Amino acid sequence: MDSTQYRASNLIVIADFYNIIFPQIKDARLVTSILERAETWTCGQPFLTCLIYRYVQQYSAQIVRAEGAGIVDEIVQQKIIKNWQHNDAASHLNGIYQALLSYPAQDILLISYMQILWQQTVPAALYRSSFAKVYDPTIPAQAVLLRSGLVTCVGGQLQVANNIYAAVFSLAWLEQQIPGLTRAVKVVE
Repeated sequence: MDSTQYRASNLIVIADFYNIIFPQIKDARLVTSILERAETWTCGQPFLTCLIYRYVQQYSAQIVRAEGAGIVDEIVQQKIIKNWQHNDAASHLNGIYQALLSYPAQDILLISYMQILWQQTVPAALYRSSFAKVYDPTIPAQAVLLRSGLVTCVGGQLQVANNIYAAVFSLAWLEQQIPGLTRAVKVVE
């Protein structure tokens, strides 16, 4: 799917959500605020965006009573990030998890990711083979991170693709994968 198709599919999802949720909430500013809050978390990632919208529909009565889009943050924390291995986002997030932990040079990959997470952006080293569909052990760590969807390249800079990924695959998660990693890297800096 190219970027034009990606944007078009996101617009359809947003329009569908708006048409379903507006009769329940009846406040255009609140619905717009919910859309913006979801975008803050997902950066438009279709699966996660649809998942948040589904939860918003499910909890629309509470949103109306709370009179705010802040409940979106609670929904994301409780229904997506917390216990992510065992909730509705598990298959999606496990795909990223498996891509990271199945890479032969896992330590290098996780250190590369940690640099992106800490610095928020790092220059991308682009390689011709970075989007190959067949596993190639010579592909650099950045290319694996890009293919997993965990990071994205914007203006020649790699960054974590969205705030949900950053919360799930956090420094604490990295520390679980390689105990002492964050302390060791701080010492080297």
